[in-house]
Amino acid sequence: MAWTSGSLVSMAASEAASPPAGVEMTGAAGLTGFEPCARGDFSITHAPPLSQEAEVRMRERAEQLKGELRRRVLIEAGGEAASVAETVTLVDTLERLGVDTHFREEIDAASRRVVVSGESRLDSGSGSCKDSDLRVVALRFRLLRQHGFWVSADVFDRFRGDAGSFRASLSSDPGSLLSLYNAAHMATPGERVLDEAISFSRRHLESMRGKLASPMAEQVSRALDIPLPRLPKRLETVRYIAEYEEEEGHDPMALELARLDFDLVRALHLKELRALSFLQPDEKYRVSYAKKAFKLSSKYYLDEAKWSSEKYAPSFEEHVEVSVMSSGFPTLAVVLLMGAGDLATREAFDASGEVARFLNDIASYRKGKNKKDAASSVECYARERGVSGEEAAAAIAGMAEHAWRTINRSCMEVGGELPAARLVVNLTKTLEVIYLGGRDAYTFAGDLRDLVVSLFLNGPAV
Repeated sequence: MAWTSGSLVSMAASEAASPPAGVEMTGAAGLTGFEPCARGDFSITHAPPLSQEAEVRMRERAEQLKGELRRRVLIEAGGEAASVAETVTLVDTLERLGVDTHFREEIDAASRRVVVSGESRLDSGSGSCKDSDLRVVALRFRLLRQHGFWVSADVFDRFRGDAGSFRASLSSDPGSLLSLYNAAHMATPGERVLDEAISFSRRHLESMRGKLASPMAEQVSRALDIPLPRLPKRLETVRYIAEYEEEEGHDPMALELARLDFDLVRALHLKELRALSFLQPDEKYRVSYAKKAFKLSSKYYLDEAKWSSEKYAPSFEEHVEVSVMSSGFPTLAVVLLMGAGDLATREAFDASGEVARFLNDIASYRKGKNKKDAASSVECYARERGVSGEEAAAAIAGMAEHAWRTINRSCMEVGGELPAARLVVNLTKTLEVIYLGGRDAYTFAGDLRDLVVSLFLNGPAV
């Protein structure tokens, strides 16, 4: 379900680039500021990548591999003799290869075992850990929080000196620093030790740029752009499959399954995109529900239009209240959540909309907006607080970070593996890609062209 929703969000970004009927386009981007649809009629004209016979053979082989790997997962991740390091490393590998959904029960059982016995197996009893243990401690922390288990950030105290700072001796191990950096982005509001972990690990990882060998160099670069917990899993998988093959002691069966599964899922996505291109409004309940959701959004659009026409300057609080909803992201989430079977918390839902609005407004500030656009949250904040645009953009970025931490907290409160909770997180992850580095791929969908080609045409490197 996660990847179908990810595909829908990408489509929504592309469709947003097409002007509404009756709006005349002028100049490169037109009055609306949007480019023509970058996807064109690709979904309709593109031939299926797999024949029916090839797909059947691939599915049969994938099922065989899943059966063999399932037995191995039960032994290596679920067995009592398995160490925490072995368990979390295997789970992380399966997730980054994109095949973890086939072993969900086994991974859930392994996660519960690590929760119960993890600390005792990590700690030798002396109350301290070797520097080399940081990779496993951080990996365990990240995976358990991502799966909805609460783990205290106190587990990192053993890697800090008497002054409270992380030990300088940790700064030379890129693998441990990368694990810490990714783990710290599962922070919840107010966890200052994780703020320090991000600052410490990022500073040293940045200093290693240009000095690391492949594939660590590529993995560090990706994480510094978008931390692993906020990167859509499919985008990690398309790169990690090739990187995993370079790892010493990699599992050939897991690698083969990952390649097969990627191609099969890609074929499914292409079929779904084609079907959606021909979709007719015959699903009465969903269409009716969607109409109601869009009608509610109309009020917020009208509010913004009124502000613009009357040159009204709303307060920052007033702007956020309206613009979070007018971003369109909450409406999209409501429609997609209809099939999730349960509800995400309102807190996570609202926070996801805040990420959408704040990242969009930062991108608009960087790119420059149309003259007739209403003031953005960056402009409202700068005017109200008497600060520069750059200072306001930095403050808004901090609010987006706080919203992410609110999502982390909410998902752990309801259990990170609930379908609705996963969907909210996955939808929010797409925003990090759309607005990466201050770009606005929602408006300028062509910025995502290479990414779409890698996912739907090229696939993992061989």
